[in-house]
Amino acid sequence: MSADLEKRIQRLEDIEEIKKMIARYAQAGDDKNNPDIFGPMITEDAIWEAEGFGQHKGRDVITKVLSEVAQEKILWALHFMTSPLIDIAEDGKTATAMWYLWETAIARDDREAEGKSTWIGGWYETDLRREADGKWRWNHIRLMLKLFSPNEKPEWDIL
Repeated sequence: MSADLEKRIQRLEDIEEIKKMIARYAQAGDDKNNPDIFGPMITEDAIWEAEGFGQHKGRDVITKVLSEVAQEKILWALHFMTSPLIDIAEDGKTATAMWYLWETAIARDDREAEGKSTWIGGWYETDLRREADGKWRWNHIRLMLKLFSPNEKPEWDIL
């Protein structure tokens, strides 16, 4: 097999692996931001940020903060990650990934005892790197939230 063909196959395998990571990210979010799922997918020096949730640095801090968010603010969630765009750098050591988020959730703010059905929408912009063990990990995750709105029952009936 030619070196060019091997390189092209590796790029496709890398893209598929990152798509699987995006799906596992959704699984972690749906499981109360499970640090056992999410933690191994980010670098030790990772940065995670989203407007309204702040910027957090380091694997241990990020997994702790996201777990607390799931306990206190986003009480239940179902993440839909769609339309991923993944670019692998020429050297195969770094990558970027962007995908859209559509999420239904039960969310509450500090003034509420119970959560409300909520729509959440936006997109992720991320940077990844291949670590010494050969695995891809995120080292910068930016969640660009554009929608955080109550999902109230409409006043009309379409049937």
